[in-house]
Amino acid sequence: MDVMQERMALVGELFGEGGIPQLWCPPLTHYGDDGSFDLERIGRHLEVMSGTVKGLLVPGSTGDGWELDDGRQEELLRFVLGEARRLGQKVLVGVLRTEVKAMVRVIEETRRWMDGDGLGDACCGFTVCGRAGEQLSEAEIEEGFVRVLDLGQPVAIYQLPQVTGNEFSGETAGRLAERYANFYLLKDTSGEDRVGLSRVDLGGVYMVRGAEGEYATWLKDVGGCYDGFLLSTANCFFGRYAEMIGMLEGGDVEGAQEVMKPVEVVVREAFNAVSGIRVGNAFTNANKAMDHFLAWGTRAKDVAGPMLCAGERLDEKVLEVVWASLMRNGLMVERGYME
Repeated sequence: MDVMQERMALVGELFGEGGIPQLWCPPLTHYGDDGSFDLERIGRHLEVMSGTVKGLLVPGSTGDGWELDDGRQEELLRFVLGEARRLGQKVLVGVLRTEVKAMVRVIEETRRWMDGDGLGDACCGFTVCGRAGEQLSEAEIEEGFVRVLDLGQPVAIYQLPQVTGNEFSGETAGRLAERYANFYLLKDTSGEDRVGLSRVDLGGVYMVRGAEGEYATWLKDVGGCYDGFLLSTANCFFGRYAEMIGMLEGGDVEGAQEVMKPVEVVVREAFNAVSGIRVGNAFTNANKAMDHFLAWGTRAKDVAGPMLCAGERLDEKVLEVVWASLMRNGLMVERGYME
């Protein structure tokens, strides 16, 4: 069996006959007033997404993966893995570390407790970024991935120059794909799409786009270079994305673009609204603002704003901007998923 055949066999073991989901989400992490996890809210959110979102990245950048310490990540993962198993979802464990030694440690420790507690069946592998450092050569970035892939665990590689300060090329991804069958998914949030546009043959590695905007032009069904999406805004607009994907599979590009127009406007305005916030990151903050209204509907203004990981509530001025945008673009809901 060659590497590509081994990769396809692994995908079959992980996902069954349905294959890898086309729509993935790095779910938000919700907090109570005291900063503890709001497990009821997290569970309700996962449930409402589960009809269309079958793949989760936890914790992703949008779920505060860079801010949570090891203990809190384990607490969150234990809960999400249990919920995902109940809801028929699969979880990629986000190993958001910038040093290879730390990545290896987290992967080994997480696999140990997951399997020991019987939660491993909901996990479909581990997501890692490249080592951090603007000065790193491609060879050094590649060697970091080699050390992780040598563990033998299913791995998704994440292009995230916003954090790592560097990017790897299609050629680097191609060499890894030729060598490692356990490298089965690649996510690119750079906005540059360097690997995908290189058109390097990755031997069946599944490509998902994480950058926001221009959603209807990137799938392979319509000549793009991606198999699916892993989007922060799937937290809020999962129904629209599922509708768009269905249209693109049928070749209706214009219809898909029309479906996504109001989403693109609201997303752009939400990201602009949070640009001045000094804590957290734009992906988290913008989605928490939009999710607040989708959770509570028309009575959201009577509910305290969402708590951020840093222990602060999202600014009321941001919420006003997002509320107006949702109303203006026809995306406000009457009744939210928390009612």
